[in-house]
Parts: sequence; structure tokens; C-alpha cells
Amino acid sequence: MDAVIRQIVEEIKQDIIEAFELKLDELIDKYDRELEEINSKLDTLVMYARFDNLADEDARPSEINQPKFLFFFLFFNTALFGFKKSSKPFKEYYSKWFKTLKNVHLPQLRHAMSSSSTAGPILLASHVEVMHRHILNYYEALDLAAANDVAQVLFPDWRNPLEKPFLLLGDLHPYLFINLLRSFLGDDSESEFESEFNPEIFDKQLNWHVVMAWKSPSKKLTTRVDQIECGLRLMVPALVARARDAQAAFVEKVAGEWGRFEGKKEEMKGVVVEAAAAEMEELVGVFVDANRLRRSVLSDILSVTDVYQAAVFLEGLAQFLVGLRNRELVRQFEKCSLELQLIAEVSA
Repeated sequence: MDAVIRQIVEEIKQDIIEAFELKLDELIDKYDRELEEINSKLDTLVMYARFDNLADEDARPSEINQPKFLFFFLFFNTALFGFKKSSKPFKEYYSKWFKTLKNVHLPQLRHAMSSSSTAGPILLASHVEVMHRHILNYYEALDLAAANDVAQVLFPDWRNPLEKPFLLLGDLHPYLFINLLRSFLGDDSESEFESEFNPEIFDKQLNWHVVMAWKSPSKKLTTRVDQIECGLRLMVPALVARARDAQAAFVEKVAGEWGRFEGKKEEMKGVVVEAAAAEMEELVGVFVDANRLRRSVLSDILSVTDVYQAAVFLEGLAQFLVGLRNRELVRQFEKCSLELQLIAEVSA
């Protein structure tokens, strides 16, 4: 009888300990999220202050091979007329933002995805929201940077050669989000894991809901994805056309007046200032609209997916961003690019 009582007491004690540990983990996660939100807001406020105070700094040379138009534009602004291109600390901001994504949010999201506790879905939903908010904070900061110096965000010198092919108007092409989503929708084949699944030996570290998140996507989801993609086909070319038209208007204005003033510096300065102001204003608008489109596509995807699908999608997006900055991968890409360039030169 005593042995039975002791066993019951031990079981009760174990249940209490497990419940306490679960509650403690929830509290720790809650305070971690709140602390991260506070830090993000502080970083944004600090960046606001820096942007306000650094408007007159000297220009920094860029390592990017800029398009011919930008070279032409900067040549007029700096070499001919002595204009100063403001220098902003966005490269530093992005570095901190990326490290937080890689070292904080992505590991926490993965931990929540592997949780099999009863509080798992709630915990996972909170981490999905935190990851989403982190990405939105980045685009809000980009808009702010564009208002100060649109050239630095349209042609970001903090991007490596592997990232640049995936950019449109300064940041990730909106199609990338929808193509990543379609990579989950298109995988209908039965995986090796699923074909050999045995509940008795199922690894408890895997969340079955996460594993099966994209197995049978709803008709509502696939229909909404088609609608988003259709909208992108209309809006992306329109944004590119606006940027092209703004550049063409600048060149036409300056080139036309150049002949009239015979290239005289003082007379041309007012013309270039006027043309540059109009062109910069339009490019800021284009960039902000492109960011609005990126945010909209991301929010639309998350609004139509369930918490497990959203978690898998955001994990894939974050891992893609992290992978593009892998040093070994970038080194191999640069080596391959150099080899192709040498082959082309020899062939020519």
C-alpha cells in the first residue's frame, strides 16, 4: 500500500514539475519576444535619429558596378557640380537586422516548429508573427532610407554578387515570394519519409502537423496564390516602366539643355538640379510602391495559410536569405563568374 502511495505521489510531483517547466518556457518565450520588440523599436528610433543627423556627410564610393544611367547621373551631381550624396548607416542597420534574423528569429521559429506540447500551436503562431514583424520592420526602414537617399537603396552596396540577381528595384523581387510558395504547392509526390512513416518509431522532435502542412493545400489557398501572381504580372511591369520613364525624362531634359548652353557649368547647374529633383522624387515613389507590393504579397500569403504552412514558408524564406550570404557559396559563385568572364575574353 505504501509503495502504491509513493508511486502516486511521485507521479503527481512529476506532473507538477512538467507543468511548471512548460509554464516557465512560455514565460521565457514571452519575455524574449517582448525584449526583441523593444530592441527593434529602439534600433528603428536610433536609425531615425542618425538619418536626420547625417544629411550632409560626404559621399562614399560604391563598390557596385552601377548601371550606366546612375553613373551618368552621379557624374553630373558630383564631378561637374560638386553635389554631395548623403551617406546613411543603412548597411550597418541591415547587418544587425540580418544577424537577428539568422541567430534569433530563425532558431526560435524552428524550435517552435519542433514542439509537440499542447501549447505548441500558440507558441508557433507567436513566432510566426514575430518573424513577419521583423521583415516588415526591414521594409519600413528601407522606405525611410529611400526618402533620404534613394540611390543607396536602389543600388545597395551591402548586397553580395549572389544576392544581386534576385533583386528588383533595390530588394527581393516580389516573384520570389510567390515562387517559394509554389515550391511547396508543387510537391505532391509522396516523400520517402511519408512512405516509410511508422507512428511507433516517429521521432518526437518532429511536429507531424508541420511535416504534413503542405500535403493537401486547400482550394482557397491555390486560388488566392493564382490571384496574387496575376496581380504581380500587372504591377511589376508598371513599376519598372515608371522607373524607366523617370530616368528617360532626366536624360532627355539634361541632354536637350546641354546643347543649348554648350556644356557651360554654371548655366547647366540649375537645369540638372531641377531635372534631378523631379527624377529623384519619382524614383522614391517607385521604390516605396515596390516595397508596398513586397509587403502586400507577403501579408497576403500569410493571411491565406494556416499557422503550420506559414511557419514552413517563413522558415524557407529566412533560410534562403541566410543561404545567399553563405561565404563559401559566395566564394564559389565569384570564382565561377570569373572563370566565365575569362572564357568570354579568350573567345572574343
